[in-house]
Amino acid sequence: MDATTSPLETDRILTIPNAVTMVRFAVLPVYLWLLFGQKSYVAAGGVLGALGATDWVDGQLARRMGQVSNLGKVLDPVVDRLLMLTAVITEAWVHAVPLWFDGLTLLHRLKSDPETAKIRAIVVSGKSFEAEKTRARQYGAELFIEKPYDVDSFGAQVSAIMKTE
Repeated sequence: MDATTSPLETDRILTIPNAVTMVRFAVLPVYLWLLFGQKSYVAAGGVLGALGATDWVDGQLARRMGQVSNLGKVLDPVVDRLLMLTAVITEAWVHAVPLWFDGLTLLHRLKSDPETAKIRAIVVSGKSFEAEKTRARQYGAELFIEKPYDVDSFGAQVSAIMKTE
């Protein structure tokens, strides 16, 4: 099958793309062990990078090999989300990146996924730079509130954004 042929869906469980997805899932504890058990941040970062890169691989394999499976259509997004959430939490935990970066990464991921795109997002920041406001809106925040803020107006702003469709 060539790259232009549309793959047939299958009920098969044992496919190469599903195996790649399961390996990605199985290697997640290795990442956590390297990060927290061995405190080998470079090795853990390499494993995390490899896990992220293989996200693309399993989808490409499924389409090119005609092995798009019902299991893969469920399993791959679950493993993707688990890896993303694990990466964001662990990066924040070990202070590998600033918290605002993790927050915007998570916001971007939520807003770019059709299943979670309708989630309303409000960014509260101690920074009042225009670039920060622009970045938050680019990543999908409906509202940017900077500190210090008035408690009464904060509540009203949050209520207003939650009521809009």
